[in-house]
Amino acid sequence: MVSAERVTFSSVSSEDKLISAVLPSPSIISILMGSSNNAADLVGYARQDGVGFDTPAPYNSHTDIVVAVRDGEIDVIGGNVSDSVTLKTLQIDDQGRLTDSSEDWFVVLSNQLSDGITITPDDSDTPAYPGYLLRYEPGESLSYDSNVELWQQRMQDLGFEIEVDGLYGSQSEAVARQFQQATDLEVDGIVGPETWETSFSVDSVEIPPDDPTIPLPEDVTPDPLYPDYSGEIAVNDDFSPNVRAFLDTIAYAEGTYDPEGYRIMFGGDRFDNFDVHPNVCVPFSDTCSTAAGRYQFLNRTWDSLASDLSLSDFSPENQDIAAVQLIQGEGAFDDIEANRFEEAAGKVANIWASFPGAGYGQPEKDLQELKQFYEARQSQYV
Repeated sequence: MVSAERVTFSSVSSEDKLISAVLPSPSIISILMGSSNNAADLVGYARQDGVGFDTPAPYNSHTDIVVAVRDGEIDVIGGNVSDSVTLKTLQIDDQGRLTDSSEDWFVVLSNQLSDGITITPDDSDTPAYPGYLLRYEPGESLSYDSNVELWQQRMQDLGFEIEVDGLYGSQSEAVARQFQQATDLEVDGIVGPETWETSFSVDSVEIPPDDPTIPLPEDVTPDPLYPDYSGEIAVNDDFSPNVRAFLDTIAYAEGTYDPEGYRIMFGGDRFDNFDVHPNVCVPFSDTCSTAAGRYQFLNRTWDSLASDLSLSDFSPENQDIAAVQLIQGEGAFDDIEANRFEEAAGKVANIWASFPGAGYGQPEKDLQELKQFYEARQSQYV
């Protein structure tokens, strides 16, 4: 263990309090956290090589805030990266010094402005609530979260069928609803403070029947611009359950799984009627896109399909027909009918940029998440 030098800085506080920092040599991560366990201690690490406390700015670095202290470890959170907040657990020794080697730690600021606010070590069996909601947002990319993984493992231990992968997708939402129903909590599929606390405090639950239904907005009313379309999903019931479920999955991946999905343009705005493709080029990056409808057809793609299939308008029914034509063109239709989801998904990635492996530089959905969604929708059509 290499000792660290303690340095103090005058703070901007009018009360002339001090913030103290403990600074290790550049290559050593052995930092005295202090015995007071004050809330809001800060730990900083470098995001480039050769950074130490005396390195002149500018340089790339990041700071996390300490939010919990326990025997042998601390919890820190960091934000302002891709509009996300991440909680991490770091190891400390029995003297409170940071021994974690996951980052190039080079500075710790000890909070002395909290007027006695301290963090009390949690000796209970219930893990601390992470401080944010675990929730599923259809159409948004999933990212790993250690707290999601912890909660998923708890659900699996209680007997729920759930994959422990740290990704809060549609399966996690469905299990959260089951758990909430079984424990008389508000059923919303979101793991908030009450659901989190109950998850780790109950010894057992009577698991209700599985309901894979992914709820749609309530009180759907007919579209006045297209009265025959009442907001149903995959309107063409002439297609097989597998095809209808796959169409739903495309919409889910493209962010248009919504009663108004057939009228959504790239970027989320709605167009006014289904007479023709809206052909509005919505700017993004250094270009623009005319993608529109439930399956985000480009105008040139739609014009070609409409001509080949003699489609007279951009109605929901015709959008479904055109999407199936694209699926057939990629050789994926037979895979869908044979329930070979992975094979079909790989083939249509050439058309829909949101599918894994598409390679268009846009966010891609996770294959397992799409398969879970597909199976959930499939069960609603058989």
